[in-house]
Amino acid sequence: MEIIVVDDDSTDQTVNLISQFGSDRLRLIRHPQNRGAAAARNTGITAAQGRWIAFLDADDAWKPDKLALQVAAIKRVGPSAAACSTGYDLHKDGRELTINLNLSPKQFRRDILFGCTISPGTTLLVERRVFDEIGMFDESFRRLEDWDWLLRFAKRHDMVFVATSLADVYLMNGRSRQIKKEFDPVIDALSRIRQKHLPHLDAVERLQLRSSLLVERAAMHYRRGRPVRASMYVLVACFIYPHRNLAFFHTLRRAVSELLRPRGR
Repeated sequence: MEIIVVDDDSTDQTVNLISQFGSDRLRLIRHPQNRGAAAARNTGITAAQGRWIAFLDADDAWKPDKLALQVAAIKRVGPSAAACSTGYDLHKDGRELTINLNLSPKQFRRDILFGCTISPGTTLLVERRVFDEIGMFDESFRRLEDWDWLLRFAKRHDMVFVATSLADVYLMNGRSRQIKKEFDPVIDALSRIRQKHLPHLDAVERLQLRSSLLVERAAMHYRRGRPVRASMYVLVACFIYPHRNLAFFHTLRRAVSELLRPRGR
């Protein structure tokens, strides 16, 4: 195994901390300027020498035996499996939610149209050859680069899953400054996904993805404190494709409850 740390012109102590470790298996590669997550991953992929590549975002953590269990799952399926994802514990706003995934390749190809929560970057193990076949992460994306790549992946390859939680994924807290910083890159990424992927889907898949893109827009406006605009996007999304699962409506109910809750409680 090899460990490649890509420092994307960080402002923390990454370089100093990594420099303290003396190991032939550890490499530090530095970007002279910040280029975003897609570029950082592409730098790591290009530098990697192994057959399999796994990603770990800077603020997340793997649990013991993650890679071993993923490799075992891929071997059980055979050559048709080119990647493996896992369940994970999602940490956000002081809450923890365990997401256990057990999807067939067919279910994965359907569910990836509804968003990227089924395979965030930290859970992914993928065979290196796939990047030669479908391309690297699109560096024009400053956000949602995972979703764009997985939509391309799903057209040609199978994903297998380890259902249990094997990673801790930490999302930003709802700080207004951070949300404002994220807003424009996310909206831009949603427009890029629409342009890149809608023309290559069948009629039903186009409805599903269009609806999902509107839901993502609604989520960003909701976080920016624009509930009316968010509600409009949700209504249009449900009109375009109303056949959502229960988890979607539970999330919608929680959002409405938070809006109706008196301030200070």
